[in-house]
Amino acid sequence: MKIAANAKISSFTPNETYLSVGLALSYWEHSEDIQMGLFNLLCVKEPVARQAFLTAPRSIRVKMLREALERYPEVLSSEETIFVKDALRHLDKLASKRNQIAHGYVQEINSVVDDEVAAEGVFLMPALNEAGMPGLRDARYFLTCTEIDAFRDEVREHRWVIHEVHMAALMRNPSVFSKFPPSI
Repeated sequence: MKIAANAKISSFTPNETYLSVGLALSYWEHSEDIQMGLFNLLCVKEPVARQAFLTAPRSIRVKMLREALERYPEVLSSEETIFVKDALRHLDKLASKRNQIAHGYVQEINSVVDDEVAAEGVFLMPALNEAGMPGLRDARYFLTCTEIDAFRDEVREHRWVIHEVHMAALMRNPSVFSKFPPSI
């Protein structure tokens, strides 16, 4: 059978796909923890804000972190603030892909359209189609390990920027450690 010019072919196994998903989501969650650490540092004197950050949805947490960057300019250098804002912007763009990965399932498929192979192999499939119904989407939504790993690498890159800024700020302000209650 002829393979379509824009066919998606995956040569990965289900186990490799599960591993890619797990690593990608672990890096994403760690990026969330790093953002919380930076927010806690910026808002060390605001326990109510720190508590609200813990329970807020992601979009609100990002807004809170951006606001804290503006409200406490003395904690980070202007260059560090720019780096963090840029990293947050990149992570925002990756959030929808994170949701696709987090809510997908692994399946081997062989899709033929007009007597041409459109997709073949093991993919991370979306749980719902555009109409909100279970079923197959267009092959552009089928994720391979390569695509999932590329997402992971992007998250890791931008997470690392925030981590480095956070650690540099902590090193400049070691007294902040004594201000956190044991539960934070």
